[in-house]
Amino acid sequence: MAPVFQLYRFDGEDGVWWRLVSPNGRGLARSAVAYPTVASARSGLEEVLTRAAGLELGVRLTVDYRWHWSLRGGGTPLVEGLGDQDRRVRCLHAGRTFQALAPVAPVEPEVAVYRRAGRSPGGRAGRSEESGAVSAGAAGLPHPRRAHVDDEGTLER
Repeated sequence: MAPVFQLYRFDGEDGVWWRLVSPNGRGLARSAVAYPTVASARSGLEEVLTRAAGLELGVRLTVDYRWHWSLRGGGTPLVEGLGDQDRRVRCLHAGRTFQALAPVAPVEPEVAVYRRAGRSPGGRAGRSEESGAVSAGAAGLPHPRRAHVDDEGTLER
């Protein structure tokens, strides 16, 4: 099985994103910006797919001393890697792998809808200090609820 592109949004929020998802469900990369409509997200993804090999790969050291990659076109960020790497060489490899996989990865036709996991008053995502319970979002993204997109690319909630 090959990685696939998925369009998604967060419940109750405007903006549509795309991401490349591995066969095991892990996100590998995502759009650097949110798009206002499904049609514009598809158009932005098509631009990345046609220009993937020619995009400028950049890596940077994070404040946590991890490496993060991104792809730019004409100085504009278009793609962000998901997950930081412990070594620069691994980070470069991840970015180059995206450039090789993106043009041949299929795009799912439906838009996934996710709910953002909240933060507790103590600042720890998804954990209640009183009960110790963990929200579904803290353990990973829940199964998405599919949204209907009409022929013009308008998202119907």
